[in-house]
Amino acid sequence: MASIFITIEKEESESDVRLIDLWQTPVMALKPFWNGNDESLNDFLKKYHLEWEETHSIYETKMQSAEMIEKCSDIFKQDIAQFDFRLASALKGKGLAPFADVPLVKISFDIKSYGYEEQEILKNYFFTCTSRSFLDFRGIQDSKLIFYYSRRGLIDEESKIGVYTTRVAYNFKENTKNIKDTNFILSGLCLGFAYVLPNITFCYSWKNGIGLERETHVTGQEILISKQESIRIRNQAKEELKSQKMKNRTSLAPESLEQKLSQAATTQFRMNLEDSFEECLKLGVTYYAEKEREKLEMRLQKAEQDAKEAYIYIRTQIDDGISIKEALDLAKQKYRDDDTINLASLLITRDIQDISKKETQISSLKEEITNRETEYQKSFEQIAKLEQTISSLKGSLSEKVNELNLFKEKAEEEMKKFAEETEKNFKEAIEKLVQENEQLETDLAGSGTVIDRLHVENSILKDNNAKAESKNEELQKEIRELYIFKAMYNQSSNSSESKEGESVSEIFSDEIQRISELPPLKKCGLPN
Repeated sequence: MASIFITIEKEESESDVRLIDLWQTPVMALKPFWNGNDESLNDFLKKYHLEWEETHSIYETKMQSAEMIEKCSDIFKQDIAQFDFRLASALKGKGLAPFADVPLVKISFDIKSYGYEEQEILKNYFFTCTSRSFLDFRGIQDSKLIFYYSRRGLIDEESKIGVYTTRVAYNFKENTKNIKDTNFILSGLCLGFAYVLPNITFCYSWKNGIGLERETHVTGQEILISKQESIRIRNQAKEELKSQKMKNRTSLAPESLEQKLSQAATTQFRMNLEDSFEECLKLGVTYYAEKEREKLEMRLQKAEQDAKEAYIYIRTQIDDGISIKEALDLAKQKYRDDDTINLASLLITRDIQDISKKETQISSLKEEITNRETEYQKSFEQIAKLEQTISSLKGSLSEKVNELNLFKEKAEEEMKKFAEETEKNFKEAIEKLVQENEQLETDLAGSGTVIDRLHVENSILKDNNAKAESKNEELQKEIRELYIFKAMYNQSSNSSESKEGESVSEIFSDEIQRISELPPLKKCGLPN
């Protein structure tokens, strides 16, 4: 059997969600409650700067959605425009966690078992419908319709518009018993699919207690019938409530009253003769129980709306001097509803308890005031003593200040005198140093002339010394040659040779004698 297989995944990470798939924002979720045309809605959005701005992450998208919801809530307090007036109180979101903290949930609708035309119908509805979530992302993966949505959504409950955080559950049918404890976002989509394709079937799998996998199938016809039944029960409950209210009216004639009651007692519940007695009884109990629950819910909602007004009325009567019992009787005559009076009396009881609590607080505060006054008196006495001490200290301080001023003046005079003497001594020392410096510069200039002259003489002496050393070397060389010659001569003097040889020897002998008689040559050197 062809069916749409549904899978719900609670996303632990939002990394798989693509910003390009962003489909519905908070303003689009509120659009079904706008009673004007698109042009007037756009004008309203521009007037209050409610246009959606581009974001760069899922976190930024959720934060902007939260800011937009909060902004709409503030705007609706002043200007509801053509929006449903019930939105003014619906968007307050009392008792709900911040919108940005609400996680995204993924739902996959696998439509591969249907033909091309049926798939196109489902896709067309999927991408054109308005979901009940304030924020959703839509896309296609193969034959699956992918739907990421924020669990925070809103739903029309006739008497009010409810804003709740849905459960992560497989709820295909509309549940009128306790909508806020269901997944009304998923049931809203299934109801829309059933409207466009009544022969459709939805399916999901689950595991029983022993781990075996089971499947649950719900047809589109079942969803539509369930919706029609809930509407019928709600309408009948309204009629019976009206009849009960008319019963309390004395303006109706007895015949008219009986006629209305008989009409209200008429039920549209029809028995099937093929059902057994037990089945018929069970169906009847279920029907009447649901109808009575619906009536009770309507009465309580009406009582909740009127309770504050009744409370103010009772308080006004009490403030005018009427007793509490008489004020309650007047309220009963005016509102003719026990639930409203009970809720109003609870608020009166709260006021009485609050008065008792405040009286206890007043008694405690009076006692605390007495203790504080005693402490203040002690503090005043201590302050008086301290003022006397301060006055005495001021006199002593004044004397010390005068002494300090005298000491300061004397010290300033001595410091001035010391500074003048020090300055004088510094000037004299500086002048003396200047004179000595000038003398040193003069002496240094004269020393420079002497040094220049000595440098010249030293240069001349160096030249003379070099010449003398050269001459000394020549003479030493000649002496060595003469010594050699003398030695040779001594060897040849022992032989008796020619006379000519003897005369030569005499000549050399005389020359050697002359050289030996010369004074020794002293080595010249430069002065140190």
